Amino acid sequence: MSKLSGQLKGLINDARVQPHTTPAPENAQTLYIQTARDATAKGVGFRAWLCLTAATTVTMNSPDSLLALHATAALLNPPASVYAAELIREVALKCIGFNGKKLAQAHPDLPVHIIEREYGCLFADPPGPRPATVGRVLTSIIAIAVLRAQTGAGPQVVSHIFGLRKAFEDGSFQTEDEESIKGCRWLASNEGCIWLLVMIDCISTVISTGGRTTLKPDTSQRSKL
Repeated sequence: MSKLSGQLKGLINDARVQPHTTPAPENAQTLYIQTARDATAKGVGFRAWLCLTAATTVTMNSPDSLLALHATAALLNPPASVYAAELIREVALKCIGFNGKKLAQAHPDLPVHIIEREYGCLFADPPGPRPATVGRVLTSIIAIAVLRAQTGAGPQVVSHIFGLRKAFEDGSFQTEDEESIKGCRWLASNEGCIWLLVMIDCISTVISTGGRTTLKPDTSQRSKL
């Protein structure tokens, strides 16, 4: 196999296109601890805030930050260390389905093929008695986090916010255990959604700037409701 030319290698690794993964900021664990504490203070459960932070971090393409996130989850809830790793893995798999372009622009049949042949398996919980599963409600939270963090997807964010609310309006949330969706009814409210979006913005900004920004979320939008 022929070698890549120096010019081609240089173009591939051009810093302007960010060819490498995003390094973890020095204050990554502080960021996640503050997020967890703020979530707990608002009654948002362990699984919900972990899904929120994991989905945002995966979208920011920062594997090292994921390590810091798992370390934080294990620190705050030592018995759930293995569970946290499994849940982060499941969240990352779900992120695949929400990250990317408008499929129909590539080929009109592509969305149908993806939905019927790929998404069903991707979004389904793994078979067998596995504790780390992502149900209907948490999938909506993951979708919101991914689409908000990747930017340029405002209409899709709105759609999944309504999807999160629908889970509580049509009763489909009742098929999930209480611990999985702890605090999620509040997250579906106006105030909860604002908090959700602000935390996503905070996490993505801290990671993208290498920690050179404030960790304090701006929730001033609440007064405008």
